Amino acid sequence: FNWRFTEATHLTLGLRWNEEEVSVDYTNRLDPNGAEIRGKDSDSEPLGNLSLQHYLNDDVMLYARYATGYKGQAYNVVTGFSQEDADNPVAPETSDSFELGLRSTLLEQRLQLNATLFYTEYEDFQAQNFIITPGGDFINKLRNVGELETRGFELEGVALLGQNLSFNFGATYLETEIKSFEGAPCYPGQTEASGCVGGTQDLEGAPLPNAPQWKYNLGLDYQLELASMPFYGFMALGYTWQDEVNFTLTQSPLTIQDSYGVASASIGINQRGSDLYRVTLFVNNLADESFRGGMADVRQLYAGKTAVLQNLPRGSQRYWGIRAKLSF
Repeated sequence: FNWRFTEATHLTLGLRWNEEEVSVDYTNRLDPNGAEIRGKDSDSEPLGNLSLQHYLNDDVMLYARYATGYKGQAYNVVTGFSQEDADNPVAPETSDSFELGLRSTLLEQRLQLNATLFYTEYEDFQAQNFIITPGGDFINKLRNVGELETRGFELEGVALLGQNLSFNFGATYLETEIKSFEGAPCYPGQTEASGCVGGTQDLEGAPLPNAPQWKYNLGLDYQLELASMPFYGFMALGYTWQDEVNFTLTQSPLTIQDSYGVASASIGINQRGSDLYRVTLFVNNLADESFRGGMADVRQLYAGKTAVLQNLPRGSQRYWGIRAKLSF
C-alpha cells in the first residue's frame, strides 16, 4: 500500500502471511541397527514493514523504516541426530528492525552520499556453534541464542574527483549483544572462575561471533581514455580493514582474530562502446597480510593442550592473476 501525502512525502505499508512446514526422514546407514527417524512440524507468522520517505529536494531523501523478519524452523541433522531432535526442531528466528536513513546526491551530482542508522531485536536467533563430540567428530551445530540486539550505522559514498577519477568509501560501526542465553556450552578448558558452571555458561552481554565492531573500505578508480585506440584503460586501488573478532559463540580466548587490512590493485583495458572484451591484471593482498577465515578451539582432542584449528582463505596471502572476459 502506497500513500502519497504530498509530492515530497510517501508512506509505504507491506503485509505478508507466512506459513511453513518442515519434515525430516533420517536413517544412520553406518549403524546396522539404526532405526528410521521421522519428524515434521509447521509454523505461521505475520510479517510486515512500514516506511516513510520525505524528499527535502530533488537530491536529498530522508526515510524511516520498521520491518519484521522471520527465519523458519530447521532440523539440526548432525552426528547423534535422535528422535528427540526430530520432535524438537530448532525454533524459528524472528526480528524487529528500525532504520533511519539519508540518500543524497550533492555538489552538482559530484558526490553520492548515503547514511543509515539501524537497530534490530532478535528472538531465538539461530547461530552455528562448533563442537567436537566425545567420538572426535567435528560438528557445526545450529541452536537458538534467545534474545539478541544489533545496532550501529553505515556510511557509504562515491565522489567524482576529476573527469576520469572517482573515490569510493564505506564504513560500518556495529554493536552486537546477546541479551539472554543461559545454558550455553562452555569452551574447552573453561573454568568455573571464568563462568563455566556444571558444563554451561551464561552468555548475557557477550557479542556475536565474527561480528567486527568497525569495518571500512576505500577505493580509487581511474579511467584512461586512449582516444586513438579501440579500447580505454583503467586502474583501481582498494583497501579494506576490519576490527578484531572472535570466531566462536562460546567466546574462547584462543579463537580471536586480530584486526587487519588488505590492499588490492588492478590495471587493464576494456573495449570501447560495446564492452566486447575486458582484460584485467590484478594483485590481491599487496602487503601479504595474513589473516584467518575461521578458527576453532580443539583442545579436547589433545588432552587439554593448546590446539587451534584454523582456515586460511586464498585471500590471506598475496596472489596475482589475469582475468579475461569476452562477450558475444
